[in-house]
Amino acid sequence: MEEFVRVAKTEDISPGEMLATEFDGDAVLIINVSGEFYAISESCTHSYCPLTDGLLEGNVIECRCHGAKFDVYNGEVLSPPADEPLKSYRIRLDGNDIFIASPA
Repeated sequence: MEEFVRVAKTEDISPGEMLATEFDGDAVLIINVSGEFYAISESCTHSYCPLTDGLLEGNVIECRCHGAKFDVYNGEVLSPPADEPLKSYRIRLDGNDIFIASPA
């Protein structure tokens, strides 16, 4: 049985903002894109810089260290130097609570 864990409340993350949290020993970034929530790895796969410091524009996050870009919807690499996708976590809302589970 999959286990979803409560990590935040919707009011903690305004549209266009991010919140770093921890899940199952991993740093995870919860992102609000126009009222929809997504969860991805918090570290860039190129040089492991924290994406919390990254630039979020719509559904694209850019790592401030070397400019790699990722799609927050699924963690896919959009621009090098990164060549490995980010983990994308399953997310569920229950009222104002945000829950995540391990990638499928």
